[in-house]
Amino acid sequence: MYPLFESIRVENGAILHPDWHEKRYVASYTQYYGHKPTIGLFDGRIVPETCREGTFKLRISYNHYSDKVEWEPYIIREISTLRLIEDDDIDYDLKYTDRSRLNNLYNQRKGCDDILIVRQGLITDSSYCNIVLFDGKEWHTPASPLLPGTARARLLASGQIVARTISVENLSKHKSFKLINAMRDFELLPSISIENIRNSE
Repeated sequence: MYPLFESIRVENGAILHPDWHEKRYVASYTQYYGHKPTIGLFDGRIVPETCREGTFKLRISYNHYSDKVEWEPYIIREISTLRLIEDDDIDYDLKYTDRSRLNNLYNQRKGCDDILIVRQGLITDSSYCNIVLFDGKEWHTPASPLLPGTARARLLASGQIVARTISVENLSKHKSFKLINAMRDFELLPSISIENIRNSE
């Protein structure tokens, strides 16, 4: 009923980076339905009293005429190991509520905390984050992610990260990585050794 959604971080009652979410919402809605939305993502939104202290995730699922709003307290999930999983045909260019294919890949992680999806030999995303990798001088992010995240877009615009084509073979040129999304603050995340990315076997 609601094919698309946005996940937004709310910190002590403040919606973080609303302009970036609005931009993706308009682009996604237009691509999916063939015309721009008539209302904004945050039109009429009020943060409930119960969500004004601490960190919350605001999830807005939507279709062409209505939406569903969910609030939940958020605790960052620790991820230290990734399993390389290949899927040459996966397509997740919009933030779809149907994540069944991603979930199937995630179930192949074999004891790792998450997966790192390889498409046509190139690194893309984890199951729900964009990846950034440090080569000792600068932070790189795959030029062709599954889903261009709002945090990724913001960090690219500020010059904190740089888009690069990253193959499986290129991983060894990097020293560490972080997994970013709207809920995970790039500056506060710990760097994780590149050795914690495991092969699919």
